[in-house]
Order: sequence, then C-alpha cells, then structure tokens
Amino acid sequence: MIRVTINTDASYSKSRKYGKLGGFAFWIKCDYFTYKGSGIIKSPENSSDAELKAIANALYMLKKNRNIKRIDRLFINTDSTYCIERIKRKNKDDVTDLIWEIINSYDGAKKVDCRHVKAHLHTKTPRHYINDWCDQMAKIEMKKQRV
Repeated sequence: MIRVTINTDASYSKSRKYGKLGGFAFWIKCDYFTYKGSGIIKSPENSSDAELKAIANALYMLKKNRNIKRIDRLFINTDSTYCIERIKRKNKDDVTDLIWEIINSYDGAKKVDCRHVKAHLHTKTPRHYINDWCDQMAKIEMKKQRV
C-alpha cells in the first residue's frame, strides 16, 4: 500500500505597491521519499485562493517530478478549513477540478483524507514543525516578488 502525505502552506499579501502576491511551500512524505519545495503563486485572489493553489502546486510537482503510478491513500495536511471543505465537496472551479484531475490520474483507491493543522502553534510535534517550515518558506517566496 502506497501512502502519501502532502503538507502545504501559502502566504498572501495585497499591497498598493506590488498588488496581490503569493508564495507556497510543500513537504511531501511517502514510504519511498521525502520531497520539499516552494514557489510563487501568480495573482492569488485572496489567502484562501492562495492556500488552494498551494495544494494544487504540490500535487502538480509530485506528479511531474516523482515516478509514482499508484497512490492508495493520500493525506493532505493544511491549515485552511476552506480548502478542506472545497476538496471534500469536489467544488466545481478551476483549481479544485485540477486537484481532482491529478488525484484521479493515479491508479489506486483514491482514498483522500484532508486534515486540519492549526497554524502557528509552535508545538514540538512533527506535523507542526513541518507546517512552520512550509509557512516560513512560503513567506520567503512571497517576499522575493517585492523587488
């Protein structure tokens, strides 16, 4: 059984000078590898949109850069209850459709569990350590655009 856990976070800023900026980071753990990365989010509408796009980007990067054909169980950890609800309900919008398109491209049972991670708790659990790392990296990516 192949289990994959995706942890994501996004950072969003709206300013008069720079407009809408976003950054994201992900930490993906599987029995066979750990994969981390970050990047920018182009023109996020708001913080919830940035969070949803962070999940989509993590799934895209997993699909593009890892040779996995099957996922039996997928866990998505996010600090956004908005994203959890949209994914669970399979809302019809471009980003949610993309998320499910990528998930459905894998062989397997397609069992998806979305879990909420409370942000900024700074506890000493691995889940919060990873969330803090994603938060810091997403902020760095967002701030890179302020040049």
